[in-house]
Amino acid sequence: MTDDVKNPTQNVPIGLLAQQIGSTTTLFVFYVILYYSVSDFDAILATSYPSPVAAVYQQATLRNGATLALLILLLVTQVVSLVGYISAAIRLLYGFGRNGSLTNPKWWSKIDTKHNIPINVLYVITAANVILGFIYLASDVGFQILLGSANCLFGKIF
Repeated sequence: MTDDVKNPTQNVPIGLLAQQIGSTTTLFVFYVILYYSVSDFDAILATSYPSPVAAVYQQATLRNGATLALLILLLVTQVVSLVGYISAAIRLLYGFGRNGSLTNPKWWSKIDTKHNIPINVLYVITAANVILGFIYLASDVGFQILLGSANCLFGKIF
């Protein structure tokens, strides 16, 4: 994944560290603002909104239009993040396949001539996301267990 980076031994760790510091700082600022703007935590827990984030924004802004605007902003950032996630997952899986770390490297490294992307890897990533989406539709508890185990693994890595 560092093929496009100049001086990857120095710049990749700097980029990873900058991302972690930036994310932690942003999350800390968000939580400080959240705790100062929310007046009734019990109302957030008992909200009828599908997500408690909407109830937090409603209490913080006291306006439905502002709440909707913030939720749309959140949705836009999630869509942009999804594109980055899919791109990173494709590059990672393609790199493993191209280097022979996965069985049948020719299948993993097949490039679509029209779109110039590893098409089989794209199909695998899409199928994995669809399966994870079905877990959420089938059982909310099952999806929470999946997310919790992923968070434990992420914490164990770092």
